[in-house]
Amino acid sequence: NESELIAAANICDETITLADGSTESRYTCNGMISLAEKPVDIIPKLASSMAGYVVKIGATWNINAGAYDTPTLELTETDLAGAISWQSLVSRRDSCNGVKGIYIEPGNLWQPGDFPPVVSDTAVADDNGEQVWHDLRLEFTDSGTMAQRIAKIDLLRTRQPLTGSFPGKLSAFRDVPGKTVLLTIEKYGWSSKPFWIAEGTFAVNADGTLGYHLSLRETAPEIYDWTTDE
Repeated sequence: NESELIAAANICDETITLADGSTESRYTCNGMISLAEKPVDIIPKLASSMAGYVVKIGATWNINAGAYDTPTLELTETDLAGAISWQSLVSRRDSCNGVKGIYIEPGNLWQPGDFPPVVSDTAVADDNGEQVWHDLRLEFTDSGTMAQRIAKIDLLRTRQPLTGSFPGKLSAFRDVPGKTVLLTIEKYGWSSKPFWIAEGTFAVNADGTLGYHLSLRETAPEIYDWTTDE
């Protein structure tokens, strides 16, 4: 999808001002792959360098960089073909309040090194003071500050715990995986609440009609905010 690729490239090329007044691109991809590796193993490594996703939809690859995707589509109860199911908590294994890991350090002969960990004091307090870490391997990132930005996104994504299944009519087919959709559901008091689309599949609804069912995860613009004093 060339338009998606161009949009992702533009996001990566955005200039970020660092705490010392210098600047760098939001994301760059720097590393080496072996053709002995399988593409299914290589693609996530490449995507990690932009905190993004690579999604295949039919015969088309969509490439999405790690930035808030402003939704253009909205789903309501009229798009439902069945009951929504939600899970409001994620397992401790899938959640964290701190992220640490490795990146490629140019000053160490391009060998892996630890980037400064990112910790949310608010999240630690919410977890009753227990430190819960998530480890990241950023094998195509060679900037410690860039690694910190990616780590912060990773952390805040895990703090959005609401996941669910939206059994939609065919009208939901407009919404593709990797993008964001708004939900307005009066039953839950939601008005234009954003959700990230993890997966979309065709399915037969209970009434025998063909539908498009979405797997959703709560998201927020604040996940991708960054200021130099954070």
